[in-house]
Amino acid sequence: MPTKYINLTDEQRQRARQADLCEFLRQRGETLKRSGSEYEWLNRQATLLH
Repeated sequence: MPTKYINLTDEQRQRARQADLCEFLRQRGETLKRSGSEYEWLNRQATLLH
């Protein structure tokens, strides 16, 4: 399945840069495990968040 490009505004890009992805995922019931300076997303296979 091809990936669809989504055009974002500058404001949307800035908001995304400032977001805490780990907190966002936890609020949605996802499980993260700290692994050194990274987090492992336990609900997905082989996903590391820096």
